[in-house]
Amino acid sequence: MTLMPRITLRNAMQEDFDEVYPLLRCFTGSNLPRENWRAIFSPPFHSPVDHVGFLLRDNDKAVGFMGCIFSRRSIRGREFDFCNLSSWIVLPDYRKYSMLFMRRLAELDSCVLTSLTPSEKVYKLFMRSGYKQVDQHYYAIPPLPFGSLHEPSVRVTSEHNELAERLTGDALRNWNDHRNLDCRHFLLESEGESCHIVCAKRYKRAPGLRLKNIPVAVMHHASNPDLVGRAIHSITRKLCLRMRAALVLADSRFIGLPSVPFSLTKPAPRLYRPCKDQPFEFAPHEVDNLYSEYMLLHF
Repeated sequence: MTLMPRITLRNAMQEDFDEVYPLLRCFTGSNLPRENWRAIFSPPFHSPVDHVGFLLRDNDKAVGFMGCIFSRRSIRGREFDFCNLSSWIVLPDYRKYSMLFMRRLAELDSCVLTSLTPSEKVYKLFMRSGYKQVDQHYYAIPPLPFGSLHEPSVRVTSEHNELAERLTGDALRNWNDHRNLDCRHFLLESEGESCHIVCAKRYKRAPGLRLKNIPVAVMHHASNPDLVGRAIHSITRKLCLRMRAALVLADSRFIGLPSVPFSLTKPAPRLYRPCKDQPFEFAPHEVDNLYSEYMLLHF
């Protein structure tokens, strides 16, 4: 006698990691260490919920998983719950159940949902489901030995103790939540304005070149894109020097310019769905890459 499969979808908990990990290893091209994947099951910052996503099971077998990185963020003095969709995988024989995950997401009315690394299929599905595109591409910017004559001078602070004293409000909270992760924080000051930047040093193929595993500074947050845009080449030189990087990679919404001279542009769609319970018009740079798979998986 053959038993009918019993398909269930429930909340994934921290203790489900060992069961889910074999699914995560199925991601095409993924060679992330086991401990990197474990980080999305136990993020170092406060989560407003007690689970880490959704787990699809056939009887006692894990056959699908959607990772959700929940966080509570302060933006312009208002509190919002964010849910970053870090990973979504369903075994081929169970793809017909994929829409069960979408129904669960649709119930998260109190969360701002973000999808920062969608596949082509997921991108099309989310756009049909009402998600918005907050960015389309990133720039690969080299540290030119010169800049515009009109660029203002910029003071850069990166020392731990100085940042703790000088960052305030939302920037201080972001710094506190990420200071023990593999990233660097910088406070830029120029002409009475300031900007908190968060970058991660990674080793990647150089866009447009055949070079592999070159050190790059990947910008994941910039609180004042207009300041970054006004002094982009000066800031790029300073970031590359301090991080010993060959390039800065920055999503376009972090740079207050329609284009960046002497840079390369690569496609990188970033999606989000606004919170349904708290209507709010986010500036594009406020839907950033913090509290996401970029910070926890280290890729």
